[in-house]
Amino acid sequence: MFQVALAMVLVAGACGHSSKSSTSSSGTQAPTVTTGGANDIASGDFGTLKDVCGAGSAKGATDVGVTDTEIHVATISDPGFTANPGLNKELFDVADGFVGWCNSLGGINGRKLVLDKLDAKVTEYKARIDEACPKTLALAGDGSVGDFAGAQARVDCGLVEFPAFTASPPAADAQIAWQTQPNPTDQLNPGPPLKLLSSKIPDSWTNQGGMIFDVAKTNQERNCQGVAKLGGKCVYQGVLSAAGEASYAPFVQASKAAGVKELFWIGDEHTATAILKAMSDQSAFPAGFLTSPNHYTESFVKLAGSLAGQGKIYTYSQSVPFEEAGTNPLIAKYLSIMSKFSPNAPHTGLAVTGFDAWLLFATNAKACGSTLTRACLSEKAATVTQWDAGGLQTPADVAHNRVSPCTMLLEMTSTGWKRFAPDSGFACDATSVADIPGLGLGAKKKG
Repeated sequence: MFQVALAMVLVAGACGHSSKSSTSSSGTQAPTVTTGGANDIASGDFGTLKDVCGAGSAKGATDVGVTDTEIHVATISDPGFTANPGLNKELFDVADGFVGWCNSLGGINGRKLVLDKLDAKVTEYKARIDEACPKTLALAGDGSVGDFAGAQARVDCGLVEFPAFTASPPAADAQIAWQTQPNPTDQLNPGPPLKLLSSKIPDSWTNQGGMIFDVAKTNQERNCQGVAKLGGKCVYQGVLSAAGEASYAPFVQASKAAGVKELFWIGDEHTATAILKAMSDQSAFPAGFLTSPNHYTESFVKLAGSLAGQGKIYTYSQSVPFEEAGTNPLIAKYLSIMSKFSPNAPHTGLAVTGFDAWLLFATNAKACGSTLTRACLSEKAATVTQWDAGGLQTPADVAHNRVSPCTMLLEMTSTGWKRFAPDSGFACDATSVADIPGLGLGAKKKG
C-alpha cells in the first residue's frame, strides 16, 4: 500500500493521471476531420509551428537510433503497474497519435519515426532506461512514477528526454531533460493557480489549507513555504495515511475549524471523492477545493460530479481545455489527430502535455536536419525560452526549467468541466511564482 500511495502522490504532483483512464474527455467529442484550414490534419502545421513534420532529404546514420530513413524514439510509462492497471497509458496512446500523424506527412525531414513503447510498471524504470539507451535517439512524451531509479542512468548514457512529466527531484532537476511544463524543485509549482483562485475568494490567501498523503508531506510543507514567501498563510496542513483512513471526517472538521477558505488537494481522484463526500455530509465545504491537475478527467467527474453543486471544485490547466474545441482550432486539431491515429485514446490533460512534448522533440529534430544527434537536440532545446506548442499551452522557459506564471482554472459541474478563470486565454502573474530552496538532487553528468 505504501508503494501504491506514493505512486499516486508522485503522479499527482507531476501532473500525471493516477487512475485508469476513461475513453473520452468530459463529454468532448472529436471534431470532424477536415481537409483544409487550421484543423487540417493533412497539414504539418500546428498553430504557429510550421511544417512540424514532412518530407525531406535528411541522410546519414548520425547518432544512436538514426539511419537514412528512420529515427528511433521511445516513450516510457507505467500502464503495467499491477496496483493500478493502465496507469498513464494515455502517454502511449498519444505517442501513437503523434507518430501516426507525423509519419503520414513524411516523418521528420523525410525520416520516419519508429516508436518503442516501454512499460516501466513503476518499479522497472531503470531497466527500461538501460533498454532504450543503446538503440534510441531520445525519449519523448514519457513519464514514469519510478523515474527516480533511472534518472542518473539516463544522463550517464546521454539519452536526451522531452518528458510529459517528471515525478521525482532527480528527474525534475536533471540535465538533458527538456520539459514543456517545467517542474523544478526550487520554485512553487502550484503558485499561479493558488493565487488565481484566491483572487476570486475573499480573504483566502491568508487562509490556505492543504491535504496530502503522509509519504509526501514534504511536498505540502514546501508549498506552504512558497505561499508564505508570497505573503499568504497556510492555516491547516492535513496529512492522510497512505494506507487509507477509516474516516475523512476528522480532517474535514479540522480544516473547517482552522478557517480554511481555499483547500489544495494533491493525490488521487478516489481519495478526493471520499474527502468531498465527508465535506458534503458535514456541510463543511471550503469556499474553494482545488485539485492537482491530474484530476482533469472524465472519470473524476463521474465519481464526484454529484457533489459539484454543493461545493466549488476546481482544477487547473496550462493547456487549452477540450471543452473549447468548438472555438479553438489547436485543441480541435489535436482531437482530430487523435481520432484518426489513436481513436481509443482518453482525452486527459496529461495526454495533451504528452503531445506538447512530442511537438518540442519534433521541432528540434527538424531544426537539426541531416546532422540529427542527441547533442544537437539539446543544443536546440537550450535556446527555447518561450515554448507554447504553437499556442496550445502557456509559454514555458524550457531552456532554464522555470515554472510558467500562467494558468487557467476549470470548475467541475455535474456533467463535466467548464472554464472558470480567466474569461479567455490564460491568466499570467509573475508574482505568483516563488523561489524556494531547491533540493539539489537533479541527475547530472559526471565529471
